[in-house]
Amino acid sequence: MSREIQQLSIFIIFFLLGCAVQGPVTGGQADTKGPTLITVQPSNTSMNMDQEQKITLTFDELLDPVSIPASITIELDLDYKLKIRGRKLIIYPEKVWPEDGIVRINISRNIRDYQKNIMSKPIQLIYSTGSEIPNGSIIGKI
Repeated sequence: MSREIQQLSIFIIFFLLGCAVQGPVTGGQADTKGPTLITVQPSNTSMNMDQEQKITLTFDELLDPVSIPASITIELDLDYKLKIRGRKLIIYPEKVWPEDGIVRINISRNIRDYQKNIMSKPIQLIYSTGSEIPNGSIIGKI
């Protein structure tokens, strides 16, 4: 009986050592293109946004979470938090977005995928928790 147990344990060791190594798939074309934004929820330039609204950006490939925090700025230094879930980036207020205010989110090209490819262009999103988004024109005389 002892010999059978020895043989079984040797068989198990060889079986486990013979298994394939787990890791990224090799072969195929090299990934040279950075992440591309597919959808934004709620859509850009939305008005009457809830003050606790989460803004979800979905990309076409997995994002490198290390690259994201330094790539995002929100004007007027609004406090916000981030969640990175694979291809999704979720931006939400630490407490609430400003009442009857504008939330302008700037995302630089530096967001990258796991192959260190950066985005092809920056993203700017503008939301209003009020009923309008100012058009930004300046009127006056010189």
